[in-house]
Amino acid sequence: MVVIVDGRSIALRREEVAGIEENDKTGRLDDQALQARWAKRNAKHLEETGLTLQQRAEIMKIMRTLQSSDPEISTRARDALIAKGREMDLFLYFEHYLPSLSPRFVPGVLDVLASLDFGKTRPLLLECCSHVDGGVRARAIALLGTNRDFEAVDQIARGLADPVPAVRIAAADALGALGAKEATPALIENLKSGDLRTRYVSRRALVQLWSVPGEPVDFETHDDWALFWGRQAGTIANPIELSELLPLVLPGERFQDE
Repeated sequence: MVVIVDGRSIALRREEVAGIEENDKTGRLDDQALQARWAKRNAKHLEETGLTLQQRAEIMKIMRTLQSSDPEISTRARDALIAKGREMDLFLYFEHYLPSLSPRFVPGVLDVLASLDFGKTRPLLLECCSHVDGGVRARAIALLGTNRDFEAVDQIARGLADPVPAVRIAAADALGALGAKEATPALIENLKSGDLRTRYVSRRALVQLWSVPGEPVDFETHDDWALFWGRQAGTIANPIELSELLPLVLPGERFQDE
């Protein structure tokens, strides 16, 4: 038996044919139907992202180099994406695609969006503080700190209880930059961390919180900082204890790259 499909002949053995049904279809592609489906799909993407097909293609081309291991290439990509963001609104596009992006891309995207408009980026940053990938959580927390988001202190402080050292470090740095003295007891507890970097940055944050020009405050050990806090605790409202913090993610939760 010979079957004609779009002008091509395909020979089939009788045992390969389950049945025969007669109709007026020729097997040719229906160009009009394909065009209609394409137009409908493109209109849907335009509504979801606010960008045309060509604009989306331009953004994706830049995105491919955003996470390059070469700093020069990734910086050029970041600058190009910021330039595009000044020409067109990228927020709707990334709000739509960010949940499906590989975590390798997300920190760079957050950097770009925060540079364009921190106020519009803030909801994404707060959401990404609980992202399953530690690198994304760390970048979101860092951006909240560098942009002086004092209202996010409680969310940032939860990063001190994170299982990933990079997140604890980002949280300590951000809290130090924000002058969040209420985080002092949690930072002091992290001086007992098994991770050297966590201990170092926690101490650095404590020094930043309590030192004033001409009067540096610094202690080498957890016990000395604990004694200092015992004298200062009454001056700070609503102190944050590490044992009372709810981690941003469940222990053992991590991104699985498929």
